Amino acid sequence: RKWDVRYKPKMEDYWQTQEFSSEDIFMQLRTVEIKYFEGSEEELEFVRYLLENAHAMEKMNLEGVRNPTHVSERIEKFSKASSYATVSISRGISKDIESFKSFFVCNSLDLP
Repeated sequence: RKWDVRYKPKMEDYWQTQEFSSEDIFMQLRTVEIKYFEGSEEELEFVRYLLENAHAMEKMNLEGVRNPTHVSERIEKFSKASSYATVSISRGISKDIESFKSFFVCNSLDLP
């Protein structure tokens, strides 16, 4: 049997298979910050899913975006669960020490 590498599961399918209740998370999620956002289809799909399901969303910051115009044009077409949600897109990445620490803490997990 061959594996079709073109198949990419939809974000909804992924979250529905998780053991925790994503509904609880999305009812409370207010701020999202994604650093080193490249604008790949998978990243845009993730952003779309968050915007469509996070009812309490107030702001989303995408930092380190290589092509802000392209990303902005794509995200403008996404529907939002929260009428208060704003999306900020920037080429640069904030240099505050807490963000720096949290990046390395989150990325030092041992995955199976």
